[in-house]
Formats: sequence, C-alpha cells, structure tokens
Amino acid sequence: MNRAARNSRAVAERERLVAARALPRALSELLTLPTFTGFVTTTPVPGTTFEMLLCDRDDGIALRCFWHGVYEPSSSALIAALGHDADRIVDIGAHTGYFTLLAAHVAPRAQIIAVEPDATNLARLALNARANGCSNIAVVRAAAADVNGRGQLCNDAPEGYLSSGGRLTDDDGSAAGQLVPTLVLDGFLTKERRPTALIKCDTEGSEQAALMGCAQTLRRDRPHLVIECNRPAPWRDIETLLRALGYRFWQIDETAPRLTEVGGLATAASAGETPERFRNRLASPMPFATLAARLPTFEFIPLE
Repeated sequence: MNRAARNSRAVAERERLVAARALPRALSELLTLPTFTGFVTTTPVPGTTFEMLLCDRDDGIALRCFWHGVYEPSSSALIAALGHDADRIVDIGAHTGYFTLLAAHVAPRAQIIAVEPDATNLARLALNARANGCSNIAVVRAAAADVNGRGQLCNDAPEGYLSSGGRLTDDDGSAAGQLVPTLVLDGFLTKERRPTALIKCDTEGSEQAALMGCAQTLRRDRPHLVIECNRPAPWRDIETLLRALGYRFWQIDETAPRLTEVGGLATAASAGETPERFRNRLASPMPFATLAARLPTFEFIPLE
C-alpha cells in the first residue's frame, strides 16, 4: 500500500472513530491504529493553527494531534492565555516543538527559547519551525540543569521513535545514551533585560534541577510555570523557592478547563483518576483575582 492509500485509510478510520465516539485516548492504543505520514494540522486554541510532521508513528505528540486535533488542551490554553503578551517564553524539554510552536504563534513578537538535548528531536523541531515560518524561535541543544557540564541522556524508546521520555543521568560511564551538555539557563537568560513571562518545563524527572538553574530568572521576573510532575522527583528546593516568591500551585485537568489548587508540585493525582490527566501543574505568583480574570474560561477550585 502506498503512502497516499495509507493516509486515506488513516483519515477514514479517524472519521469513523470520531463519529462512533470510540476514539481511544491512550497512546498505547493510538499506536495500533492505521499510520499517517505527512504534516498534521493542529489547532490547540481557537485562531491558532500550525503543522507538525508525523512519519507513521514516530512522534507521540504529533500522533495525538492527528487523532485528537490537539495535545494537552488545558495546558495549551494556559500557555496561550498567559503567554500572548510575553517578551520571552522558555520551553525546557521542547521535544519536537509542540509548545514551542504554540508559543511562537500566540506571541509572535516574543523571543521563544526552545531547550532540548536530544539531537533527533531537535532536528525535527527545527524542521517543524521552518515549515511553519517561525522566525522568533532560538534553539538551544542542552539539558537544562543546576550545573554546567555534561550528562548522559538515556531513554528506552524503540529505534526511530522520537522519544519524549529521555532521562538525564550523571556522566559516570555507567549508562548508555547520548552525551549532552548540561546548562544553567540563568547564564544567558539574565544577560538581557528582556523579561521571561512563562516557562514550560518537562524534563522527565529532572525538573527541579532545571528550574533551580533558573533561580535568578525566577526571582527577577517571577514567570508563570507549567511543569510536568508525573515522575517521582525531588521538589523541596524549588517549592521552597517558589513559595518564598509568592507562588501558588494549581493542578491542571487536561480533560476540562479546570485548575485545582494543591499544596505543592508533588501532590498526588485524585483517587480514581488516571495520572496522565493530572500530570501538569501551573505555578503562578499572580494574585488569584488577576489570574482568574486572565483565564475566564477556566474553573478554579482554591484550597479551603
């Protein structure tokens, strides 16, 4: 079967599943469906559309966009609403560029910094940026960390799959993977007067180290943070810093525009719910009334 026929089959199956309200959500199930090769159009928020390349099943985020039209809709809406008037947005763990491209489109006058250590992911990110005509993206090949140096980037993804699950380990020769530079982001974020309005951070367990490497930026600019918290990780140091700066923590519900205030970044998901639904947190120093006004489509559930 040639590519055009395979693509037609995948589109027909998508239409059938949508009509039957039987479209699976789990990535493991999406990986069993007919394959598509080409640029996938996604509309994360109304009025914002861009494309990402998908080659069969090689990018789990682009794959979700093909079948569902969007990836992490609540986090996408938050980044669009809180970043549209930004001077600078930083995407730590940018993968193939979904949130980078979203930021570049909703804040076209902003500087978008995409930080990604994996060389293959970075090549796809650059291709996606060119395909969308984005000229405001600066790409940094490094793993954000709290020390400058190098580390091993390891993942268990099959060959040819653009993994979003790379884990950074110490460069002690005991782990196989890509040798990548580690970078304290404050080193160049604080060189300019340009303020950072928003940071998205997804580094598969090393989020605290990545954010502590931005400590000066956090103190100076107090940006909004969208952080993935789905792996066991130390959070005490970054939580202490953020609380001292007046941050509050909100659990993001990806199935509905809902923010539930939680005690910190390590708060467990609600009983009976899938961790994926609640894996992201918003940390914001913005006063509650101001934040609610900026996010009128969201339901807020504050701590009592």
